[in-house]
Amino acid sequence: MGGGAPEGTGGSAGAPAELDCATARPTSSSLDLKYQVDVDELPLISEVQGDLTLSEGVNRLHRLGCLRRVTGTLTVRYTRNLPTLEGLERLESIAAGLTIVNNDTLASMAGLEGLKVVDGSLNIHSNLRLADLGGFESLTTVRHGIQIENNPVLASLAGLRNLTGTGAVALKSNPALRNLQGLDGVSELANLLVIGNAKLESLEGLSALETIYQDLTIGSNDVLTSIDGLSALRAIEQNLTISNNRELTSLDGLSSLERIHYGLEITTNPRLPTCEAEELCERTGVPRASVINNDDSATCP
Repeated sequence: MGGGAPEGTGGSAGAPAELDCATARPTSSSLDLKYQVDVDELPLISEVQGDLTLSEGVNRLHRLGCLRRVTGTLTVRYTRNLPTLEGLERLESIAAGLTIVNNDTLASMAGLEGLKVVDGSLNIHSNLRLADLGGFESLTTVRHGIQIENNPVLASLAGLRNLTGTGAVALKSNPALRNLQGLDGVSELANLLVIGNAKLESLEGLSALETIYQDLTIGSNDVLTSIDGLSALRAIEQNLTISNNRELTSLDGLSSLERIHYGLEITTNPRLPTCEAEELCERTGVPRASVINNDDSATCP
């Protein structure tokens, strides 16, 4: 397509509204774009029939401004200077997964405001400057689950506030995350795992969650004092594990829990009264339980 960027890319001229999307066409295969010139030389695309990978030297996405659907996985990885996903505003659905991993300057999901459905999994890992998930406000469904891990400055999940359906949620080692607001519309999950979030103060944001079909795991959250955000939870169909939460003092947030079908492990929570864990075992009728290394000296009403 020549050495220069095509007309309509870069600067204000690159905004999606400036592109003639009536001429956009589907690709016939996957795209692996490593450098900005790879993006700038693309024809206008309405659909990627396969996977779309953006990596390394890609730093602006305006040439993708007509894209509405990816039939495979959209991956944004190892970019060095991609601060925003602006240019993808027309993207509405991804038929497989969305993976955002190891991006040095990406600060939010701005640019994905049109995305409604991810039919696979959403994976957000190791993005050094990702502070929030703003841009996901139209996202309602992630069918196979969400994993958010090792994002050092991620403080908020509020961009997910319109999410109503997903398979499982894993939140691991996000040291700036303080609560789970943004998951307020989710009423059931396959699994919920909350591990190693050093500044997580509460589970606020899970107030609609009623059923977990497999496991609930809460572990190694250093400043978590209670699990009050789980007040609507009624059933865990497999296992409950609460371990190594050094400031956890109460299980009152599980007051509505009626059934744990298989197993319970509440261990090494030094400020949690053992009697509260024992009362939970009795109330839920859990057949297998391990309650050790909690506060044996505390009393319960």
